[in-house]
Amino acid sequence: MAFLAVLVSHVKTSLDLRQSQIEINRRQAELKLLRDELGVFEVTDPAKAHVIFVRQNEDKSWRWRVYLPPGGPYMMKWAIDDIPGEGLATQWEGQNFQIRPLESSTFNVDVFLRRGADGRWRWFVRYPWGEKQHELPDNYMLLAPSQPITIISDPRLRTASVTTSDLGQPLVLFRYRVIPKVEFDAAQAQGKVPEGPYDGIMVWLERAK
Repeated sequence: MAFLAVLVSHVKTSLDLRQSQIEINRRQAELKLLRDELGVFEVTDPAKAHVIFVRQNEDKSWRWRVYLPPGGPYMMKWAIDDIPGEGLATQWEGQNFQIRPLESSTFNVDVFLRRGADGRWRWFVRYPWGEKQHELPDNYMLLAPSQPITIISDPRLRTASVTTSDLGQPLVLFRYRVIPKVEFDAAQAQGKVPEGPYDGIMVWLERAK
């Protein structure tokens, strides 16, 4: 009888421990998901850039939380329209910046599309060292499509995760393209994605030369 009681107690303890471990794993997974959604991450290698997409509640708003190794100089670049499917846009604007010793090496990069009090729509790119805005024409494909469109490369459709880079190559944050659906479907039928370029916006970081 005593042996049976000990055995039952051991089995119960084992089951309780297993259940506790399952609960711990579940809570750790929930915490990681919450940290990713808030853009909270650990810098695992201070010599590399770290980036995570942070989902926003507002429509047509995108945010990235970025860590760059202190110093620089760096360049923030953006291109409006003529966005290729691969590689970098050839028509771009940019701004040099440098992270000084007393400044945070982790910061937000925001991209959003807004309609102003004047009724005009504009793309905005905003980060701690500057802001770019670009007014869009009334017939811009995204605002007044003359035919069905397909939008690709929207990070809101993917699970957020931290990526790292040594910035040996440009680090593309955003490649947002608006493609006529008929062209998209035709390319998909051949197992491809239309190369473009197309209307949209592209934002990337690189070391300044």
